[in-house]
Amino acid sequence: MKYLPEAVDRLVQNEQKYRDEVEANVQGIDHQARMAELDNERWLLSNALHYLFKLVRDDVMGLYPVLVDAHVLSTQD
Repeated sequence: MKYLPEAVDRLVQNEQKYRDEVEANVQGIDHQARMAELDNERWLLSNALHYLFKLVRDDVMGLYPVLVDAHVLSTQD
C-alpha cells in the first residue's frame, strides 16, 4: 500500500502533462486556422486590387483617345 500514493501522484502528473499537450495542440490548430484565414483574406484582397487596377487602367486607356482628340481639336483653333 505504500506505493499507492506514488502511483496516484504519477497518474496526476501524467494527466496534467496530457492536458498540457492537448492544450498546446489545440492552440497550434487554432493558430494554423487563423493563418489560413489570413492567407485567404490576403488572396482575396490581392485579387480585388488587381481587378480594381485593371478597371482603372481600362478606363484610362478608354479615355486616352478621347483626351487626345480633345487636345488636338483645342489646339487647332
